[in-house]
Amino acid sequence: MSVTDAAYESLIGAEWEKTRRETDGEFSDSPGRSWTPAVTPPFPTRWPPERDHLVVRYLYATCFDPQVMDGVRVGAPWGRLECSGGDRRRPRFVRMAGSIREIGIQGVRPVTKEEMAIYEKSGIAESGLRALVGMPYESDPGTPPLRNYYRAWCGHNGVIVSEIASLHEPFFRWTGRRE
Repeated sequence: MSVTDAAYESLIGAEWEKTRRETDGEFSDSPGRSWTPAVTPPFPTRWPPERDHLVVRYLYATCFDPQVMDGVRVGAPWGRLECSGGDRRRPRFVRMAGSIREIGIQGVRPVTKEEMAIYEKSGIAESGLRALVGMPYESDPGTPPLRNYYRAWCGHNGVIVSEIASLHEPFFRWTGRRE
């Protein structure tokens, strides 16, 4: 686990507990339901990235509900974590909503071996984006894995992607993600 992972986990846990308390029962677990925090991979706020660009991760919630077959309930982003591209210090938390709002049900299916191989390289999303200054060269060996990672992640997380896509349109166009 890297320093940033530990910082993310600590901050997410603390903010999740505050969010659950502030929601005051509106978002509480009911029998058989289990809401948990979820985090997107990092997304650049500017594309192509510039020196010391901002990288954000969105915090949202998912709920496993026995009444929803092969799917999970998804909540809108309630916060985001921000770090500048070269910054390795603790990320900054920014609250986006005072409560959790359910936005849809996301289908769930098994991950294929090919997708698993892509997800095993998830570190490229963090290190690759943070290191970038300018448009990545197509001939760079790191470009296809970076693009493939985001395509795979978006393919499995369409509900939350539809909430944040407009905030990162140039980046999503670069990945080849289609609406």
